Amino acid sequence: MTLERIIKMYEEVTEYHISELTSIIAKDIGVSDKAVGELGRSLLILSAEKIMDRWKTGKKYLRTLHALKAMPNYPEEIFKLSVSIDAIVNNLDDLIDENLDNEAKTLYVVEVIKLFSMFNYQNADQETKNLIANYFNKLISIALLEKFYYGLIKSGHNAERPLEHVLPLYDCRSLDMDIFVELPMMKTSGGVKSMKDVVEVARCFRALNLLKKDISDFQHDKEQGQSTLMTIFYHDKMRLRSIIETMVVHYLDKSRKLDSGDEFKGIVENYQRMSEEEAKEVLLATEALLGIS
Repeated sequence: MTLERIIKMYEEVTEYHISELTSIIAKDIGVSDKAVGELGRSLLILSAEKIMDRWKTGKKYLRTLHALKAMPNYPEEIFKLSVSIDAIVNNLDDLIDENLDNEAKTLYVVEVIKLFSMFNYQNADQETKNLIANYFNKLISIALLEKFYYGLIKSGHNAERPLEHVLPLYDCRSLDMDIFVELPMMKTSGGVKSMKDVVEVARCFRALNLLKKDISDFQHDKEQGQSTLMTIFYHDKMRLRSIIETMVVHYLDKSRKLDSGDEFKGIVENYQRMSEEEAKEVLLATEALLGIS
């Protein structure tokens, strides 16, 4: 499955929601004016295009796409659900982090509400529902821990040993990858307890992926007044370079040591290979970033 396949599916989901909205306006509310229906259609298309455009340009990462690359037998039945969760998280990120005008906020909120409504017709079993509930609680924990660790880093606490805060920060941020591994593996292996190493190796990949994203987003984050590893330490380029290089070594070493045995060997090796590739891109992006005057 490719990005094109994901975009096509998302467009189909949007058309479904347009038909549902049209039906609700006409049947439940009793408004049959075509202009209202067209207004609703335009709103849903615009809200969907926002997230799809960010996927196409690489401004937002699709964790589902990474899972698809790592898992050769990815179960078709959870594909739509996984992409929906991806889109919710992407939209919530922008609602929290970006300086948006009222019109843009409206589009983001519409898209999030639309996506949450999808859970009602995907007929998820109880185990899947529990996994989703746990994941969104995990996202709250990630937000709290990000605030905590960024506060420590900016305050200069343990200034001589910044990695004592930086590594836990990226460890917690990498947890947002979990459900994109757990959902497909739950369907193919019958549970989540036996996949600990697969989740861990996926987190290593995600930490490097987040590091690369933070580097590429430096100028944007600086303009938006966002606190990131890059905006905090950019004034000391040599130190920033050292921190990044140490992080790359840390996550690669951690990834290479993970071994789930024969059952999930192929998946673990795929994530390890993806981590190696991501590490190279991080180092290249670092060179580009530190060339900025």
